[in-house]
Amino acid sequence: MRLLITLSILAAPLAAQPPIRVGVYDSRAIAVAYTHSGHFQNLIHEKKKELEAAKAAGDTARAKALDDWGQAQQRQLHRQGFSRVPVGELLIPVRDRLPEAAARAGVQVIAAECDYSGPGVVVVDITDELVRLYDPSPRVLSIVKDMRAKPPLSLNELEKLKH
Repeated sequence: MRLLITLSILAAPLAAQPPIRVGVYDSRAIAVAYTHSGHFQNLIHEKKKELEAAKAAGDTARAKALDDWGQAQQRQLHRQGFSRVPVGELLIPVRDRLPEAAARAGVQVIAAECDYSGPGVVVVDITDELVRLYDPSPRVLSIVKDMRAKPPLSLNELEKLKH
């Protein structure tokens, strides 16, 4: 009997703890918001200026490297925008605002997805909160909404579309 009383006393505080709230997001929405953001537009503008300067200077190696970068960037953004490819680097420009988004959503953790959650954990979709960090236009919000209504493509499906 004494053992049961001790165990119930130890279990009581655990049951009284509030759940851990984990914020998850649709990575495709982050890719869409990022590509339409000032962060990305500024980066592209700078790369275009570098490309023009390289071409004007006759630096074909630099021009080719910049062109290759652009093509690789485009392929990666397509993977991120249509499939479930991680978008961690796209969150870098808004990293300092993640605590603000977490606070608004009432979550203690932000993760791309949650494969399992046990008792005492609540999983919350905070995609819209994260998209807001990129200051999206109404048009971008509409694109994100339409995109989220469709399932992501597998990488194999995405590759087939390119051919």
